[in-house]
Formats: sequence, C-alpha cells, structure tokens
Amino acid sequence: MRVPPWSRARRREDERFARAVDTGDDSEFGTELAVVAALRRLGEGDTASLSGDARARIADRVTPDLRRVKRKPRLTAVITAATAVVTAVSGLALVLSANSLPGEALYDVKRAREAAVIQLTLDDESRALKHLEYAELRLAELALLVESGERARHNYAIAFDDFTDEAAAGTSGLTAVATSTGGRQLSPLRQWANEQAAKLALLSPTLPEEPAAPRTLLSRIERRATALAARMDCAQITSGDFDDIGAIPATGACGTPPAEPPGTRTDPGPPLPPPPRPTPDDERTENTLAVLREPVPTASPLPTASPVTSSTTVYGPPVPTPTMPRLPDGSPPPRPPVTIPPLLPGLPEVGIG
Repeated sequence: MRVPPWSRARRREDERFARAVDTGDDSEFGTELAVVAALRRLGEGDTASLSGDARARIADRVTPDLRRVKRKPRLTAVITAATAVVTAVSGLALVLSANSLPGEALYDVKRAREAAVIQLTLDDESRALKHLEYAELRLAELALLVESGERARHNYAIAFDDFTDEAAAGTSGLTAVATSTGGRQLSPLRQWANEQAAKLALLSPTLPEEPAAPRTLLSRIERRATALAARMDCAQITSGDFDDIGAIPATGACGTPPAEPPGTRTDPGPPLPPPPRPTPDDERTENTLAVLREPVPTASPLPTASPVTSSTTVYGPPVPTPTMPRLPDGSPPPRPPVTIPPLLPGLPEVGIG
C-alpha cells in the first residue's frame, strides 16, 4: 500500500520526538520535553498517596469492559437468528399440518389454524358455515383413517369429538341467524345434515366402533331445522331456551302475528279532492285583489277606490296639496312708492320707489 509523503514525514517527526522523550535530549524539543516533564511530576504528585488497590479500582473504572461490549452484539444476533428459526419452523409446520390426521403430531397445529380462521371471520353466518365446513372435513379424515388401516380407537374418538363440536357450533350460529332473518338458511342446513348422515352411514361398517354420538347429533340437527322452518310464519318462533345446537322451537299454537293496536299508527284517511280549477272571472278577481293588496307609498292619505271587477286598477282624482301661509322671514316690509305732482302744467308726475 502506498503511503503519502506527508504521512511519512509526520511519522518521522513522531519517532524523533519519542526518542527525545526517552533519552532526555532537549536540543531540538526543549519546550515540548519541559511540558512532558511537568505533566509527569503533576501525575506523580497527585497519585503518590494512592494505594495499589485504589489505583486498580480507578483503572478498572476508566478502562471499558471489552467482554461486556462484545456480548451485546452477540446477544442481538442470537435473538434475531432464533426469531427467524421459530418463524420458519412455524410456517413449515402450518404447511405440513394441512394433511395431518387425528392422532398425528401436527394435528393440533391444524386445529389451531382452523380456530384462528374462525376467530378472524367477522360475519356470524360466515362463521357458522366455517364450523360446518370443518365438521365435514372431520368425516373426510375418518375416511382417510380407514384407508390408512389405522386401528387405534383413540384416533377415531378424536375425530368423532371434533366433528360433534364443529357441527353443534355451526348449527347454533346458523339457527340464530335464521330465526332473526327470513329463515332461508334452514333448508340448506337440513340438507347438509342429511348428506353428512349418508356419508357416516357408508363409513360405519368400516369403523372400529359405532359412531353413535355423530349420528344422533345429525338427526337432531335435521329435526331442529325442520321445526324452526315450520314456525317461521308463526307469532312465536322460538321458546326462548337454548341447547347445544341453538334455539329451541316454540311448542304452542302457531298464531298469526298480532295486529298493531289502534292508535299506534295515524290513519291518513281518504285522499282529499283536488281544488277546483279557477274560472276566467275568478282569475280576474284574484289579479285585482293582488294589485289592491300591494302597499302604495303616498305622502298623504288617498280616498278609497271603489271596488272593481276588471283587471285594471282605478284610482280616484288627485287631491291638491293645501297651500300653507308663508311665514315671515324677518325682513322689513317694502316702502310705498312716493309720487311728486308735476311742477309745471303739462308735465307728468314723478314717482320715487
């Protein structure tokens, strides 16, 4: 590596100064060596009274702990790597658990993912349909267990329990939505229960034990959907009680919904007839009245005009404004003219003023 000339010159000067400090030669660096000597004496005078333990403690306090400084980056790297590994393993487990069966190691991961999906579904009807979808998936897993030759009763019991839980939860949510709306969900629910009962009947001969609980539940779901659908037009649809599959239908007589009590809604009555169309004479009269109603600014009251029936307004003759007597303005009255008789006969009179 090439070193610049100015760096080499600076290094030579530093080496000469270091040799001068070690040898004490003050021919070239006299002032600088004097400063170094003064600093050494000052340091020796302040620390001369300190013991060895005190000096060691001061040195430990001033010197940074290299082990502690190096440990922080290493700990951060370890935490980052561990987080990445956990994330990768979790993602891989979710992917691999999609095809897991009851009793396998990743089956619980699969069920946890399904529970998370249901919790993230905000619509009540969509959430109930998700439960029914997962219940149908449990029957498919039962068929896969039979095909794989699994004989452990415990694994089949897990599938039975998960099926009943999902089917009951889905039925409860769907009947709640149906009874609060028009009930259009009840017919598909009854059809779903019949289809799952048919699938279970095909699997029963190959299962290690009789699926009594799932079969009973599907029968109850079919009867519940039928009973609720029959009371959708009744005054009371449900009894107000609930069980594991939702609202219980009412058992009383199916009456029509009560009519609104009198007075709850104002009867508008028969419509009013349209107003009669005005005749030409009525139009002229209305125009005349409209003109007469308009205020006319005047300085003095005018005589009342006689009522007319034509569209032209007629007013009375104008009234002259009365002349008021002039007030004196304070000037003297004019003097009368002065007449002088003629001085000679035949001459005219002379007037002054």
